[in-house]
This record gives sequence, C-alpha cells and structure tokens, in this order.
Amino acid sequence: YWRDWSSDVCSSDLDAGKLQTGVDYYLSKNYTKAELVFDELLKKNENLPEVRLYSGLNQMGKGNFANAINLFTDIISADDQYIPEALWYLGLCYIKTGEIVKAHSLFETMSETEGIYKKKAQRILKNINR
Repeated sequence: YWRDWSSDVCSSDLDAGKLQTGVDYYLSKNYTKAELVFDELLKKNENLPEVRLYSGLNQMGKGNFANAINLFTDIISADDQYIPEALWYLGLCYIKTGEIVKAHSLFETMSETEGIYKKKAQRILKNINR
C-alpha cells in the first residue's frame, strides 16, 4: 500500500535538494538522519506539506505512530493538496495503533470517494470487517 512520492515533490520556496536528501534517507530506511533533515526544514518553514508528509511517513517507519498521526492530522487540518495521502496514511496508523473504529471511518469515506485510494480502501475494509 506504499507509494513513492519523491517524484511528485515540488515547492517553489522549498530547498528541494535538502528535501531530496531527507527522502533518500527515508527510502533507505535511515530514519534518524531523515528526521534530522525534515526537522530542519520544518524549523525554516513549518507550512511545508511535502515535508510534513514525508516526516509522517518517516515516523511511521520508526514505529512512532502517535507522532505520525499528529503530522497527518496537521496536513488534513491545513486543507492542502496532500489530504488524500494524509487520510490514507492516517488510516494505516490507526490500524497499527489498534484504533480500528477510527480507521474504519476513514477507509469508509475513502472507499466512497473517487481517487487513487478508493479500491485500496475497499480492500482494507473487507479485511477489517472479517
């Protein structure tokens, strides 16, 4: 259920090279170094949804689901372009933390909404409902 977003990342006032370095660390599972890069970028400008998304994914990789949930919730609250992705990964975090009712609610919404996560959400719902 993972999608590599590194090719989609672009923001005019973002240090793209720095973000790519963080993404590369994340993809190579070097979560500690990735976290340092993402934290540095967020200190410069906390309104970077691309960095928040990757930071959330990195937290998931580290098993820090509570931190990931906070980051994905921030993205959703900010009403930006990464809401579908944030909802998807938030749902996965809820499954990992045993919050099945919350996960079910998110995947139910996604399964009824056109988009790249519709069919995946339907499959997860089938597994949750077993």
